[in-house]
Amino acid sequence: TELVIQAAAGYQKPLVERKVKYKWGEGVTGRIAASGKPVVAKSLEELRAIGGTKSGAYDEYQGGVQPQSFYGLPLVVSQAPQAIGVLKVESTRQRFFTNEDVLLIGMMANVIATVVYNAQQMERRLSDFSVGLAGLSGVLAGSHDMPTLMANIVEKIKDVLHVDAASLYLADDGGTELVIQAAAGYQKPLVERKVKYKWGEGVTGRIAANLTPVEAKSLEELRAIGGTKRGAYDEYQGGVQPQSFYGLPLVVSQTTRAIGVLKVESTKQRFFTNEDVLLIGMMANVIATVIYNARQSEKHLGSILRHLGSLSVPV
Repeated sequence: TELVIQAAAGYQKPLVERKVKYKWGEGVTGRIAASGKPVVAKSLEELRAIGGTKSGAYDEYQGGVQPQSFYGLPLVVSQAPQAIGVLKVESTRQRFFTNEDVLLIGMMANVIATVVYNAQQMERRLSDFSVGLAGLSGVLAGSHDMPTLMANIVEKIKDVLHVDAASLYLADDGGTELVIQAAAGYQKPLVERKVKYKWGEGVTGRIAANLTPVEAKSLEELRAIGGTKRGAYDEYQGGVQPQSFYGLPLVVSQTTRAIGVLKVESTKQRFFTNEDVLLIGMMANVIATVIYNARQSEKHLGSILRHLGSLSVPV
């Protein structure tokens, strides 16, 4: 709704300190952004006529200096539905900007728009990473038993990534099967069915056996990877099928085999970005470590109890 000044050179430098802003469509600057079209003025009178005012909104901050030539253009990228900003250049000489100047300014604006947009997106993604990992940390800290922990994990992943399903499988004690432990979204019914895969069976089993993530950008691609025309448990999912899939093994340095598999799915094709994949991988590393340590603690506690039970107390 607003355009806020970020930087200025020349007689417009004081505008940055004043944190000058224009509403969308306000003045020449706001109109450039709203219309998505450049504006050129070869005199101050022409500029004021375009802006529909007799004076500039911030003339008093510019030390009495006013432009006699003006060229402003929107910063546009194909990924955004509207201008992400406005670039303005001014001169105190009339009819200053040549056709070559306009061409050069336009080229600069394209570069600036791309760099600024990518930087903004990266900031947002880093913020999303922070929020996602913080949320997962809260889940890990607030879950007091293994079933609750795993159920909370998949629900948090589903929410953070805005996916339609997430599921967590762990290897059984014999290391021959992967048994579902928790699921969110349309895969929840799989938990009641106690779904399992043999090591190397289907996409899930192959992820564990090969210790390699699998990404599919369509249902057809996923079926080809699994070597089947349909999923083994499609009938339990209410007819919903993934159009995008990312699955990866849960691995810890203390073992030579995967301790489980984490899968996330979306009903939209080509859903997962590189940033999503990075975040899922970071989450999987944390999850694998927490689950491995929790299971080891259970085993140690069980061993201690068994030893205590075998002790004979003299009478």
